[in-house]
Amino acid sequence: MGDFNAHHLSWNCNKTDSNDENFYNCLLKTNLILHNDTSQTYMQPQNNYASNIDLIFSRKNALKSNRYAPTGN
Repeated sequence: MGDFNAHHLSWNCNKTDSNDENFYNCLLKTNLILHNDTSQTYMQPQNNYASNIDLIFSRKNALKSNRYAPTGN
């Protein structure tokens, strides 16, 4: 669990920088999976900006019986 402030194209952000790419590669190496869909959870309409920064990662099948759904809050 953590607040990584990581942006990556894989979770529907509009950019990826080198630190975010390193974070993504670490996720792949440790077999963590992303449970989110491609919905964007952070929006700044005045800047026409949206991102998916509320992410859920776990080991494979750890959340198999649970459902993830953004609430819009």
